[in-house]
Amino acid sequence: LFLSHSSEEELGNFLNGLYSGDGYISDNSIEIVTKSRDLAFAVQTILLRLGIIFTSKYIIKCIKSSGFSGIYKQINIYGMENARRFRKYVEFTHPMKKERLENLCKDKNQNPNIDLIEVSSLVRQVTKDLRINVKKSKKLFPRLDSYCYYQCTPSTYGINYLIENLRRG
Repeated sequence: LFLSHSSEEELGNFLNGLYSGDGYISDNSIEIVTKSRDLAFAVQTILLRLGIIFTSKYIIKCIKSSGFSGIYKQINIYGMENARRFRKYVEFTHPMKKERLENLCKDKNQNPNIDLIEVSSLVRQVTKDLRINVKKSKKLFPRLDSYCYYQCTPSTYGINYLIENLRRG
């Protein structure tokens, strides 16, 4: 219930407390694992409200010493842009988590392939409608060629890049 009436700042503070205690920052992702389905749903809802793209899956965790095993929800945030959005709302105090988050936010060539959209046929149709010669544009816009000829699936970043650069070109 608190989610629908909370500000972005309050949601960020909630995530800050949660990830500061139970979160993990690896070399390429921000992760949290929880047994609570309600908590997992709340975290996913908050991330969506803040514009942060994530993946989630169920995993089985086992404690060998006790023989206990259970089903948990793992939520991962990948990619520089999503890490930057996360950092906008979450201010870690733990030095190692803060440093790892900063490293994730640095400019580097990342392609987490989590924001792929099936629009190759639309890109192809738009190039026809605008009378763009894909073959002649290949050196300037190799993505355009790849998308039009179904060599890869476009990402939101790739489509935005094409839109911005085709306007200039």
